[in-house]
Amino acid sequence: MDSKYYVTKRCKKCENQDRFYLTKKEKAFELFDLSRIRDTPCTNCYSKEYLSIGGDLIELDKELFLEWAFDLNLQFMEQDEDLLIAEKKYIDIILDLIDNYEILNEKKIVLIEALCTIVYDNLKNQENKGRLERQMLIDNVVYELRKRREQVFDVRASIFGYIKDVVFPLIKVDKE
Repeated sequence: MDSKYYVTKRCKKCENQDRFYLTKKEKAFELFDLSRIRDTPCTNCYSKEYLSIGGDLIELDKELFLEWAFDLNLQFMEQDEDLLIAEKKYIDIILDLIDNYEILNEKKIVLIEALCTIVYDNLKNQENKGRLERQMLIDNVVYELRKRREQVFDVRASIFGYIKDVVFPLIKVDKE
C-alpha cells in the first residue's frame, strides 16, 4: 500500500494525531470505513474521543477519472463533486473523457457542470491579480464548451440557473 495516502484522526484528550493509511482508490473515492477509524482508540492515550478526522484532497489523475466515469457508485465527493474537479489542471482530462469515451451520462453531466463552473467562478473573480490569466482560461473553456454546444444543451436541466444565466449566453446555448 502506498503510504502517501492517509486520513488523520486527532485525539480530543491528548491531541495526538493517528494516521490511517489508504490506497489511492480508497482515498480518492472515500472508500474507507469511517466508523472503524472513529472507533479506533488513540495510540497515545487510548481515548476514543476525537476532535477531527480528515486529510488532504488527493491529486486526481486520468486513471482515477476513468474509473469514476464508468462506475455510478464511485464519487470523488458526496456533494459538490463538480466543484472539486472545476480546476484548470483537470480541463484536458475532462475534455478527453467527454470527447473520447462513452462515459455514463450522469458523469458527463458532472464534467460539463465543472467546465461551466470554471467559467462562472473566473468571471465572478474581480481581483486584479491574475486577471489576464483568468481571462485566457475563460476564453479557452468557453471555446471548448461552444464546440460541445449540443452536449451542453442536452444536460442544461442539470446545471444551476445562476450558472446558466452567466455562462450560457457566452457559449450561445439557450437556458431552457
